[in-house]
Amino acid sequence: MIVSDEHFVVCRPENLSMDGAAMLCAGITTYSPLNAQPLPALAAMNTLDGIMIIDIVSAVHPILPLLMLLKSHAKLVMVGAPENPVELPVFPLFMHI
Repeated sequence: MIVSDEHFVVCRPENLSMDGAAMLCAGITTYSPLNAQPLPALAAMNTLDGIMIIDIVSAVHPILPLLMLLKSHAKLVMVGAPENPVELPVFPLFMHI
Protein backbone atom coordinates (compact mmCIF):
# COMPACT_ATOMS: atom_id res chain seq x y z
CA MET A 1 0.00 0.00 0.00
CA ILE A 2 1.22 3.50 -0.85
CA VAL A 3 0.05 6.47 1.20
CA SER A 4 0.15 9.90 -0.44
CA ASP A 5 -1.20 13.37 0.19
CA GLU A 6 -4.37 13.92 -1.85
CA HIS A 7 -2.86 17.04 -3.44
CA PHE A 8 -0.36 14.83 -5.27
CA VAL A 9 -2.76 12.19 -6.57
CA VAL A 10 -4.53 12.27 -9.92
CA CYS A 11 -7.18 9.71 -10.84
CA ARG A 12 -6.51 8.08 -14.18
CA PRO A 13 -9.58 8.14 -16.42
CA GLU A 14 -10.65 4.62 -17.38
CA ASN A 15 -10.34 5.43 -21.09
CA LEU A 16 -6.67 6.49 -20.67
CA SER A 17 -4.31 3.67 -21.59
CA MET A 18 -1.36 2.75 -19.38
CA ASP A 19 0.94 4.23 -22.07
CA GLY A 20 -0.97 7.48 -21.83
CA ALA A 21 -0.77 7.35 -18.05
CA ALA A 22 3.01 6.86 -18.28
CA MET A 23 3.28 9.94 -20.50
CA LEU A 24 1.20 11.92 -18.00
CA CYS A 25 3.50 10.77 -15.21
CA ALA A 26 6.59 11.76 -17.21
CA GLY A 27 5.12 15.18 -17.91
CA ILE A 28 4.36 15.85 -14.27
CA THR A 29 7.78 14.58 -13.21
CA THR A 30 9.56 16.79 -15.74
CA TYR A 31 7.56 19.86 -14.78
CA SER A 32 9.03 19.90 -11.28
CA PRO A 33 12.71 20.45 -12.23
CA LEU A 34 11.71 22.92 -14.93
CA ASN A 35 9.62 24.88 -12.47
CA ALA A 36 12.55 25.00 -10.02
CA GLN A 37 14.96 26.44 -12.62
CA PRO A 38 15.42 30.10 -13.53
CA LEU A 39 13.93 31.37 -16.79
CA PRO A 40 17.05 30.74 -18.96
CA ALA A 41 16.70 27.01 -18.27
CA LEU A 42 13.14 27.12 -19.57
CA ALA A 43 14.41 28.76 -22.74
CA ALA A 44 16.82 25.85 -23.21
CA MET A 45 13.85 23.62 -23.97
CA ASN A 46 13.18 25.49 -27.20
CA THR A 47 16.66 26.55 -28.23
CA LEU A 48 18.80 23.55 -27.21
CA ASP A 49 21.47 26.01 -26.09
CA GLY A 50 23.09 23.58 -23.68
CA ILE A 51 21.92 24.99 -20.36
CA MET A 52 19.92 21.97 -19.20
CA ILE A 53 18.89 18.56 -20.52
CA ILE A 54 16.17 16.46 -18.90
CA ASP A 55 16.74 12.75 -19.44
CA ILE A 56 13.51 10.79 -18.90
CA VAL A 57 14.78 7.43 -20.21
CA SER A 58 14.59 4.68 -17.62
CA ALA A 59 16.30 2.04 -19.79
CA VAL A 60 20.06 1.62 -19.80
CA HIS A 61 21.49 4.12 -22.29
CA PRO A 62 24.69 6.10 -22.82
CA ILE A 63 24.66 9.50 -21.12
CA LEU A 64 27.99 10.72 -22.49
CA PRO A 65 26.39 12.03 -25.72
CA LEU A 66 23.98 14.07 -23.59
CA LEU A 67 26.79 15.47 -21.47
CA MET A 68 28.70 16.49 -24.58
CA LEU A 69 25.76 18.72 -25.58
CA LEU A 70 25.91 20.68 -22.33
CA LYS A 71 27.86 23.86 -21.75
CA SER A 72 30.17 24.19 -18.76
CA HIS A 73 28.25 24.40 -15.43
CA ALA A 74 25.02 23.28 -17.10
CA LYS A 75 22.69 20.62 -15.68
CA LEU A 76 21.70 17.12 -16.68
CA VAL A 77 18.52 16.21 -14.80
CA MET A 78 17.95 12.45 -14.80
CA VAL A 79 14.30 11.63 -14.13
CA GLY A 80 14.39 8.04 -15.37
CA ALA A 81 15.90 5.46 -13.04
CA PRO A 82 17.58 2.54 -14.84
CA GLU A 83 17.82 -0.72 -12.91
CA ASN A 84 21.60 -0.87 -13.32
CA PRO A 85 24.05 1.88 -12.33
CA VAL A 86 24.76 4.45 -15.03
CA GLU A 87 28.21 4.08 -16.59
CA LEU A 88 30.12 7.27 -17.27
CA PRO A 89 33.41 7.17 -19.15
CA VAL A 90 35.27 10.08 -17.56
CA PHE A 91 38.24 10.52 -19.90
CA PRO A 92 36.17 11.94 -22.81
CA LEU A 93 34.87 14.61 -20.42
CA PHE A 94 38.45 15.81 -19.83
CA MET A 95 38.99 16.09 -23.56
CA HIS A 96 35.78 18.11 -24.03
CA ILE A 97 36.96 21.09 -21.93
